[in-house]
Amino acid sequence: MATQQSTPPRPDEIEVSVFGPGFGESVVVHLGYGEWIIVDSCAGKDANHPKPIEYLVSIGQNPEQCVRVVVATHWHSDHVVGLVEALDVCRQAIFCCSDVLSKDDFIKWASLYQEVPGTPRGSPGKIGQAIEIAGRRSNEQERGMLKFAKADMVIWQSAAARLVALSPSDEMNRRALAFIAHEYACAIERRAIPEKLPSVTPNDTAVVLRVDAGERSVLLGSDLERGQTPLVGWSSVLNACMATEKKSSVYKVAHHGAESGWHDDVWSEMLINNPFALLTPFRHGNHRLPTTEDRARILAMTDRAFIASHPDKSVGKRMPKVEELMRRTTIRRREASDTAGLVRWRAPLHELTDDGRIELFDGAKRLS
Repeated sequence: MATQQSTPPRPDEIEVSVFGPGFGESVVVHLGYGEWIIVDSCAGKDANHPKPIEYLVSIGQNPEQCVRVVVATHWHSDHVVGLVEALDVCRQAIFCCSDVLSKDDFIKWASLYQEVPGTPRGSPGKIGQAIEIAGRRSNEQERGMLKFAKADMVIWQSAAARLVALSPSDEMNRRALAFIAHEYACAIERRAIPEKLPSVTPNDTAVVLRVDAGERSVLLGSDLERGQTPLVGWSSVLNACMATEKKSSVYKVAHHGAESGWHDDVWSEMLINNPFALLTPFRHGNHRLPTTEDRARILAMTDRAFIASHPDKSVGKRMPKVEELMRRTTIRRREASDTAGLVRWRAPLHELTDDGRIELFDGAKRLS
């Protein structure tokens, strides 16, 4: 029977909710019995109203008490808008990110962009603010409220559930630190800060997670890319000790379904046959993910794939005179975020004969 978006899960249900407005991504997971985690953040009404917090409140949950962990899988702006505001509300939650994002070189590099006009709202400095909040809470509550993820690490666990990090590997951390040190040195040498953050490919700080709750497992792929050696990317994850100990029935597809985030062995070694595949689009300028080819690749592996918003949806063009007037009279502007679509999967924690159900809200749809 269909339910309303505001209907909460049963205590003995797992839930995976994936939000994506086109530029932004957040995953909210119910581990069972009132315990939740938040993975990344996107904007709701605006950056001061993070979508994961809006959602939890809308289904009658108190994020101040029920959220156990808030994870920033990496620092890219489409994953951390509203992150600090979400963590500020979730007062009992551990904060988790890659260890690299706490290092001096990253903090110094991030600080260069804090006052640069046009820098995305989710600049690297958001991670530093979140780490500061978690460090302060650790002292106030006299318990560890900050975890740095790396491969084969249990971030959090209870009697019935656990959250496992499968990346980054040691080599990924080394490469990420080398990249950040190089970018910082170049910025200082030229005495000028680039107008936009440099592209980071591959994404060596991406934290891949597996959620084990009851008899269920869920793989959350972040924006991890394939990698060219066994030491980095998905190849390193597949070599992690804990990666293949359980197969997941639900997969938050990596990197918005892009070919760069694809690895055949993830589907054969880490997922059940015909899993639920949930993903978010990426729309920025003329860049659209997943492409037609990406969708075909996913649909060749499963007929149970769903996306939070249409990847080809675009903002209508303004009349030339209006565009010129805005250009001459506006210092900074950005397109308003469209509605964050929601793909929601719920299933009994212990009845594996029940595959669970998918619900689609606010423009979410079956991938086709």
